[in-house]
Amino acid sequence: MFRRSLYVFVIVLGVIAGCSASTSEVSKRGATVLDGPTTAADGPTGADPGDLPAEYPIDEDVRIGSLDNGLTYYIRSNDNPGGRVELRLAIDAGSVLEQPDQAGAAHFLEHMMFNGTAKYPKNELVELLQSFGSGFGPDINAYTSYDETVYELSLPTETDEVFDTGLDILHEWLTAATLDPQQVTGERGVVLDEWRQSEQTFGGRIGVTIAEMLFDATVYEGRDPIGNDAAISAMTPEPLRRFYDDWYRPDNAALIIVGDIDVDDVEGQIESTFGDATARGANPPRPAITLDSYESTSIGRLVDPETSDALVEVTLPVPATLDQQVSDVRAELLRGIAFDIIANRLNDDETLGETPYSDISVDSNDWVRAIDAPSLLIVATPGGAAASLDLLAVEMERVRRDGVGDAEVSRALAPYESMIRDSYESRNSTPDVDFVQSYLDHFLLGSAIPGASDGYEINQAILETVDAADVQAAFVERWMATTPQVLLVAPEADAASLPADADVLDLWAALADREIEPREQGEASDVALMATLPEPVEERSAEQIDGDPAWYTEPTLLTFENGARVFLNPTDIVEGEIGFQATSPGGLGVVDDADVANASVMAQVAAGSGLGALNAVEVDQTLAGASISVEASLDSISENLYGTAATTDLETLLQVTHLMLTAPRFDDDALADVTDELAPYVADPTIDPEFAAQNTLSDLRYGSEPRMRLLPTAAELATFDTAAMERIWEQRFGNAADWSFALVGDFDLAEATDLARRYIGSLPSTGATETWVDVEPPAPAGIVRQEVLAGSGDKASLTVQLTGSTDGSRAEQALADLLGEVLTNRLSEHIREELGASYSPYAEAYMYTAPDLLIETTISVTGSAADIDRLAVVVQDDLTALRSQGPRPAEWDAAIEAMIQRYGYINNDTIAAALLSYADDPDFDIAYWLNTVDEFDEVTTDDFAEFVTRVLPSDRYIEVRLLPG
Repeated sequence: MFRRSLYVFVIVLGVIAGCSASTSEVSKRGATVLDGPTTAADGPTGADPGDLPAEYPIDEDVRIGSLDNGLTYYIRSNDNPGGRVELRLAIDAGSVLEQPDQAGAAHFLEHMMFNGTAKYPKNELVELLQSFGSGFGPDINAYTSYDETVYELSLPTETDEVFDTGLDILHEWLTAATLDPQQVTGERGVVLDEWRQSEQTFGGRIGVTIAEMLFDATVYEGRDPIGNDAAISAMTPEPLRRFYDDWYRPDNAALIIVGDIDVDDVEGQIESTFGDATARGANPPRPAITLDSYESTSIGRLVDPETSDALVEVTLPVPATLDQQVSDVRAELLRGIAFDIIANRLNDDETLGETPYSDISVDSNDWVRAIDAPSLLIVATPGGAAASLDLLAVEMERVRRDGVGDAEVSRALAPYESMIRDSYESRNSTPDVDFVQSYLDHFLLGSAIPGASDGYEINQAILETVDAADVQAAFVERWMATTPQVLLVAPEADAASLPADADVLDLWAALADREIEPREQGEASDVALMATLPEPVEERSAEQIDGDPAWYTEPTLLTFENGARVFLNPTDIVEGEIGFQATSPGGLGVVDDADVANASVMAQVAAGSGLGALNAVEVDQTLAGASISVEASLDSISENLYGTAATTDLETLLQVTHLMLTAPRFDDDALADVTDELAPYVADPTIDPEFAAQNTLSDLRYGSEPRMRLLPTAAELATFDTAAMERIWEQRFGNAADWSFALVGDFDLAEATDLARRYIGSLPSTGATETWVDVEPPAPAGIVRQEVLAGSGDKASLTVQLTGSTDGSRAEQALADLLGEVLTNRLSEHIREELGASYSPYAEAYMYTAPDLLIETTISVTGSAADIDRLAVVVQDDLTALRSQGPRPAEWDAAIEAMIQRYGYINNDTIAAALLSYADDPDFDIAYWLNTVDEFDEVTTDDFAEFVTRVLPSDRYIEVRLLPG
């Protein structure tokens, strides 16, 4: 797998060990400080930045060392999730280091690592990785970017042998790739399919346009990690071998190992396993890759048939610095806040009035180490691209001239403050993978890796230095250090609305002299989310439900007079974090036919409309510092809420929930946004090829049932009405009598009980309860095939869906999971590894227990249009063989191990879902279901054979072929 983007979505202050939070503006690089004029805004002065330390100290809990041959290693003992270890081999070389005759070699070489080494021939390597319970292949275990290549293994630690073998595989990848000519030839088709799935898509074409805009005439020009179709088709071992020998050497690599390990033992194993690794090739020094400043505006332009939106993006790039001093982090924070404020201003304008755009967000084009490229991205309404660009330019100029307000800074700063707090609160439950990522960043980018306490204290100190004047100065500094790079994208029908290049250049040239009214600065909002808190209502009963303390389940069930039931289950799986789910039977199945269209989209409209007395802008301002999310949805049988919260924000989570159920808003502007988003797809679903295939599959499966459609009709679109949505919402969400809520996570039971009394016990209730109605039609009889013509190039796909019966038992769930794993591995073996025809064949078998007891198995295969007929035959041959012969012993053992690894760990969401299942069925055994892992010791291949015959009927299935239009 290649990665266009190097950066990981981690907030600039996320240098606390293990932090993985994100906000709208992200980067891992320090800002380049260049002199430039500023016009500082008036405002209070923060703490003195001169009091900050120069550097972050390195966390003492990670052991960093190097061998005599130059190999760097990072080792850390960590117990989350426990019983596992994460291993990474980082090669400090990507496509930017390719020679002219090596286009795509870095990425192709990554693929070849899974085609055999001196010690592990291809088939043996695949079986080994699968026997560990891992998926395998470059789509799972590795990535290549412009600047580096990283290999990934996630292993259980029950036995030393597994870890020893994993370490040995990494050693082989570093030192002993075979690069067999026959295997290289066979892998061409796999890489070509990955190229098709990437480059021959709307997203791929945007990527090419941005790369040309930012990297033409630089060392990165023409160095797309995946290469090009001609180079892939002609790849031979020789350029791969040269790249391998030149760059896969110990002094250009690092090992990162984090998990349930003994650090001393692992360090000794690294020394004994990797101490003999040596350089093999010309041993060239890795060059320092730098970019020049952007002194003129480049304009990237794309008119594309596979988009419904016009996009306008303005990037302000500068050459990046890779070390991360405290001053660098502060500079990036200030600049990030300035960008957030611009986005907040324009989004507020859109929410409160008519604008030529529907959304604006802070983004980044930091695709390579050598660039620091924050951006602002606008989704324009039809015909609105030029006006949107003008408004964005004007707002940027306003910040440059007039600065920002204190209230704006407080609002933009609040998410950073909560992120810092939440990361520190959860420091003792940081997952292995978060530590791994931070150490990769340290090796490859020079990012800071302080311990939790040091990082928290320094980052808090940085926050205290932030003021409005410095935010403006940071923006002006960036403005003076570069020139805007502009991306313009439109669907074919809206191409004429894009401004001409000359108009874009004139806009920037005239901006400084343009008359622009200062933006009126408001005061900080002190409006409470709820002006009056509901009075608490005592529960009718409280009972302890049988659980399993070993699996973190010790639920308390509160039942209130209004009928609402609340499960409270404290856990310490993730410190400082709470999961939330709620459900009520009914859903779209009990909605009148005439109301289905409005009911299907009303949750989206409500989400953009505000709550109670507060409009969407006021809600955003009020919740700026809260770490919560709550989403509402309807399916065919239920209404649902899903959310998360930091422990400190539990009351806010429940306040939002209370208001969503009692005082939602349905504003016309929010409805217009939803309508505008859906309208192009209603007119022509093929503008998005993957969606077109999915929509066709849904129509074939469910026929004309309106509650199961993915899209409304054009006539239904015209009937959307906020008053109708408010009425339907009251019917579906306004009666607490049959709602069940589950809170699972790090909270105090007594405190959560009091909050449940106030915000759940007080919900209105009619006392009436509902059951769901089965509106889902049965799967069609016989074999149904349909072609969908959409997209361009040679990109095609095949989807096969089979439906069978089940009794809904835990054993059937285990068999369904095993079926998905066995089928995926078998399809990968035949279609990917033997035929070299597809990048990532995939199968999933999903068990439904309502409204009908069903197993639905979906198979997805991508490939070239010319190969789809052949791939369809292979899929059916594999299904036939599985029905008649069952799984091979190695397939079965690998699938069992994969399921043991999957089910051997539990999270708050899993527990919450089990509690809500118990609410629906008091005979549901929570502890039994959460221990599904035990079932894999009981199921047999005979069970599997009967199951496969039942759920994979040979004479009843749907097949959808997506072919270029």
